[in-house]
Amino acid sequence: MLAELSAEIGPGAPRAWVSDFDDTEGVTISEQSPNGLDVDRAYRIVLADSFGQEALDRYISYGGHRNRTPAQIVHHSVPDLADNEVSEAAQILRVSKIGLLIAEVGTRLPDGGRWPRPTPGFLDFSQLVQNARDRQDPIATGIITAGHEEFITRFLDLHGISPPDVLISDDELQVKYPSLSPTERSKPTPFPMDIFKSHWLQMLGVDADVGSSEALEFFADRIIYTGDDPVKDGGLAENTGVVFHQIQPAGPVEQWRPVAQFLGLVPDQGVR
Repeated sequence: MLAELSAEIGPGAPRAWVSDFDDTEGVTISEQSPNGLDVDRAYRIVLADSFGQEALDRYISYGGHRNRTPAQIVHHSVPDLADNEVSEAAQILRVSKIGLLIAEVGTRLPDGGRWPRPTPGFLDFSQLVQNARDRQDPIATGIITAGHEEFITRFLDLHGISPPDVLISDDELQVKYPSLSPTERSKPTPFPMDIFKSHWLQMLGVDADVGSSEALEFFADRIIYTGDDPVKDGGLAENTGVVFHQIQPAGPVEQWRPVAQFLGLVPDQGVR
């Protein structure tokens, strides 16, 4: 059935944009809220309060957040826990961290903006995508994140951005696939992108195995993935054969243009 779909990438042809969230869509790590909170700072507070100074010291010595999931952070920061205890500790970390950050959404920054602000160019790009989708242009959208759906939804609502078709969070994957280790279900392993591909196949009404060579060839040509981390995000794209475009949380407004070009939303000058 994949062969029946249009072969060219552009308006009218199925294609997809999938993205990381933290410091890719929203500036949640590189800029603190007016009350001095960001993702990294929230983790530090909760680790110290819930697991002690030694856990915090390990977190800092490892380099801080580094786009890790709560379970990965617990695994490195509290290494003596058994596997079932890691899941419980990750839930404590997750709930406490999100409680701190949710209260900050929408607070006024010194320049009048609201925290967390979108990365430069993201609002205009997301509007281009929405305009195309309003015209029934078949662009699928997704987020793959170590973050949390509630926080992401608050950010999208704050800035008037439409939610993605598919939001894949580590919270969800931990619940649905408890037998997988934090590493097995997290970027840069292919697993979260495979989940997106499976959802996209269902959206297209295609009866095909997501792992088949036909499906993989179709997907490789039609998905662009955006992220700030060249190792985890770039590795995910490389491991799944999709195009990767790196976003900088303080990059130029034009940084989203290559993504729009790939999707056929603006004149194509090649993805850089």
